[in-house]
Parts: sequence; C-alpha cells; structure tokens
Amino acid sequence: MEPPPYPETESDPTQLLRAAEDGDEGAVKLLLEGQDIDPNAADIKYSRTPLFWAVEQGHEGVVKLLLQREDIDPNTTDTEYGQTPLERAILQGHLGIVKLLLGREDINVNAPGPKSHMTPLGQAALAGDARVVELLLEREDINPDIPGTKHSMKPLHSAAQRGHVGVVKLLLERKDIDPNTAETEYGRTPLLWAAQKGHNRVVELLLEREDIDPNAGDHKDGTTPLWWAANDGHEGMVKLLLKREDVNLNTADTKYNFTPLGRAAQRGHIGVVELLLERVDVNPNTGDAKYGRTPLILAVRGGSAEVVGLLLKREDANPNIADIQYGRTPLLWAVHRRDTGVVGLLLKREDINPNIADYKCGGTPLWWAAQFGHVEIVKSLSKRKDLYPDLRGPTAQTALGVAASCKRAGAVEILSRLEYSHRLLRNPASEPSERYRGSCGHSGPGCGAQSKKAPPGVRACYAFVIISFIGLLVIIFVLIGRIRN
Repeated sequence: MEPPPYPETESDPTQLLRAAEDGDEGAVKLLLEGQDIDPNAADIKYSRTPLFWAVEQGHEGVVKLLLQREDIDPNTTDTEYGQTPLERAILQGHLGIVKLLLGREDINVNAPGPKSHMTPLGQAALAGDARVVELLLEREDINPDIPGTKHSMKPLHSAAQRGHVGVVKLLLERKDIDPNTAETEYGRTPLLWAAQKGHNRVVELLLEREDIDPNAGDHKDGTTPLWWAANDGHEGMVKLLLKREDVNLNTADTKYNFTPLGRAAQRGHIGVVELLLERVDVNPNTGDAKYGRTPLILAVRGGSAEVVGLLLKREDANPNIADIQYGRTPLLWAVHRRDTGVVGLLLKREDINPNIADYKCGGTPLWWAAQFGHVEIVKSLSKRKDLYPDLRGPTAQTALGVAASCKRAGAVEILSRLEYSHRLLRNPASEPSERYRGSCGHSGPGCGAQSKKAPPGVRACYAFVIISFIGLLVIIFVLIGRIRN
C-alpha cells in the first residue's frame, strides 16, 4: 500500500504547501478549516508560502481560497526569485490571479522587489503588459512614479526603453508622473531612451506632453534625443522632434562635441541632413572638439556627395574652415580622397579659396593633386581664375615642380600651360632653374610629403652641436683624471 500524498497530521504545513502546489482545491479547503494550520508557513528550500506556490503554478481557485483567510500574508517574498506573489503573477502573466491579489487591501503595490529592484508596476511596464498596468493604476494607493532601487528606473523609463506603446500611453495619462526624470546609470530620460532605441511612436506620445524637455541629454556623453535620432538616421523621429519649437538643434555631445548635423553628415544620412538644414537656426560650421571637423569636412571624409551638396547650398556654411588635426579644408580633404566629384562641387562655390595650404605640411590643393597625379582634379582647379599655381609645397617645389619630379606626365602638361599663362599675365621674374629638381613627395601619416634631407645650414648647425658636445666630454675626462692623480 502506497503512503498518502500528504502526512496524516492536519497541522503539518507541508500538507498545505503540496496541496497548493498541486492545485488540489478540495485538500486546500479542508486543510484551511483546521484551526491549528498556519497558512503562511513556507518551505525550507525556497521560503515559498502556499500562496506563492499556487500563484507560481497558476492555480487561480487555490489562490482565491487562500486569500479568503484574513491571516494570510500576501506580501512575503521567496528566496530564489526575491519576489512577492503579486510580482510572480505579473511575470507569469496570470491576469486573473493579479485581479484576486489586488482585491486585498493589505497588499503592497509600491514595494520594489529585493532582487528585481522594481515595483510591481515597474515589472508590468517592463514586460509590456498593458492589462496588468491598467489594473495596477486603478488602485488609489498606487504611486506610478516610484523609481527602482538599482538605477532609479521608473515604470515610464522601462516602457519607453522597450517601446511598449500601450503602457506608455496609460502612464502618460497620469498627472502624477514626471516625464523628465533621468535614471542614474546613464542619466537618460524616458524620451532619450525611446529616441536611442528608435521607438518613433513612443517619442511621439512623449512629445505630446507640454512639460516634456526635448533637450535633456544623458549624464555620460550629453547626447540628446535629437542627437540620437540624427545619429541613427531616423528621419521620422527627427521630424517629430523638429516640430517642437523649443528643441535645440546645435546641442553637441560632451564627449566629442558632435552636433546632430555633424553626426548625420558624418554618417551620410541625407534625409536627416536635409531636414536639419531647413531650420534657419542650425549652425553648419560647428566642429568636433577633438579634430575640429565641421559637418562639411565630415561629409567630404565620408564620401557623401549628396550631403556635401546640401551643405554647400547653405550660404552660411563656410567652405574654408580647416580641421585642427592636419589643417585641411574640405577641398584639401576631397583632394586627398581623390574624390573628383566632391572637388567639383566645392569649386562651384565662389567664396571657396583654392590656395589654402594645410598648416601641418604646407601643401595646397593643387600641389597635392599634382603630387598624386590626379589629372581631372588638376584640370578642375586650373579653371579657377583665383588660383596661384606657383605656390610651393612641402618639398619647396611648385605644383609643376612636384608633378615633374614624380613623373606625372598628364599633370605636367596641364600645369605647364597654366604657369605659362600666369607668367604672361603677371610678368614675374624668370623662375629658378632648379624648379624641377627635388624628390617626389610621398603621402604618409601626419604630413604627407616632405623632403627628408635637411638644408645645408641646418646640417652645419647639427655638426657644430655634436663637435661641441664631444669637446666638452674630453674636457670632463681630463679634469677627472687630474683629480684622481
């Protein structure tokens, strides 16, 4: 004969635990009628009460029976999950059980779980269960703005981060919710989380709140919702944010100082760049903090001719600003990238200066184009009437001189005619005979083309220093020898 499933003693708490876990409503009812039964007695392994086991297994009938006992404690937590029966019901999606638990006036709906660090409402918001959220918000004692205990994530943060539109909508209907509070891990508001994750509809809902701050940046890098929308190329989101008159288009991140326009230009997001440039208050000339690269330089470096064209349509976009790393203007960058199309776009701007040399190496766009042998770029540059072809570069040669040294036949032909025509117009003194002498420069990191041989004066200086140092060493050794003797 097999032993009974529960001990024969009615006061044994394991009987109630097993009956609750198995969903045996008859056994539970019978056991609860015993006056010496403790309905809150937990098992040894997980510290789970009969109520918790019934919730865990989804036994709604057993839960109902247990909650009829006035001495039942609905707020005890287990040791495995650190959750209350209400939290467990929410996570398991047992809507009927949630309703039963919320019917108890003594249930704590605002206590963050010891392991989840979130309130029951926070848990439901994170899971995206709008039905449970709605039930919780019907409680008069609910506080929908309580932050979690770990990173101060509020229910609205969690819902916005996960893109739970229905939950966000329910929470925003509450007047006692602050939509601008930042959590403490990254310092992001709900709007910033939604923008960073690309949740357009959530962003739209949040922006409908008049008290929302569309410019709040995170504490880590200072990135704003508009910055993230521009960075990721979310045109629809950018449109939504630009509808707000109080949005700041020129707020840069605090790490690299990229503005939304600079970031969109760098990543080649044509539609976003176009939207941003429609705003008169956007600054097209703000450079990043590390290299000083303007949106135009970033677009040239990124090889996006469409973005370059859009930026050049803005009259206030300065095409002559150089970066602080190499001292290269957008035109110089285009030449270095061998981008004939972008060079042509830049040269259409009347206010562009084709003679600016990079201040690190001293080469003009024409000099570099000649050294690289870019015949088409040399042709484009030679059409500019304000071009000075006789400016010298890193190797102390003119563009024609470096083209000849590097044996760039096509460039030599064009530049020869160009220098001849300029000589006739300006009637200068005859060019030095050593114009074609010198080494062919080579593009390398940092500078690009420089003569490795020091001038005679510098070599003589070096020799004098070395000889003087050797003489000083000899005198020291002589003195040391005399002291010893």
